[in-house]
Amino acid sequence: MPNTTEISSLINRKSCGKQIDPMPTNEEFSLIMQAAMRAPDHFNLKPWRFIRFTHQTRHQLGEMFLQSAIENQKPQELDEQSQQKFRNMPLRSPCVLLAYCHHTEHPKVPLIEQKLATAAAITNILHATHQLDYAAIWRTGSLCYNPTLHQKLNLAKNQHIIGFIYIGSKDTKNNTPEPKKIDWQDYLQDFANSSPYPQ
Repeated sequence: MPNTTEISSLINRKSCGKQIDPMPTNEEFSLIMQAAMRAPDHFNLKPWRFIRFTHQTRHQLGEMFLQSAIENQKPQELDEQSQQKFRNMPLRSPCVLLAYCHHTEHPKVPLIEQKLATAAAITNILHATHQLDYAAIWRTGSLCYNPTLHQKLNLAKNQHIIGFIYIGSKDTKNNTPEPKKIDWQDYLQDFANSSPYPQ
């Protein structure tokens, strides 16, 4: 009989919008990052990179979020409440991983494939975090494409933010609803010679 424990963990994973302390230990982070390293990767370029923000450095990230927003939005769109929202974004979890793609020029591996590999590494992180009984969520949004934030993080032109991974413990006071059951058969089609091409 096949062992279905691990596949059940994949099926039952869900994103949690807010986490609390504690975050994974250094030993657990080692396992999480080892899982990231096993993502599919054309020509073994390892394009993924991560910057970890914890404790006080989350506040620094929040200030970078705010300053980046100020420089790229109209002043009247950022009242005090909106400004505080940017400051508080990284405080929704005890740990934030900023994930970016380090693009290496390669004749057979275009940028899109390297971004996809980085996304696959993020997916592995989410599943490894879940298997260790922690909570996580992958967030994106306009800050991923904000040139000021790239500059404040000292990212080069060949480095592209793919998202922010928030990691911590499950907040039992704010339970995330169980994911809805999805009929996978709606998303799979067996090809046959008589089948029309997908529209």
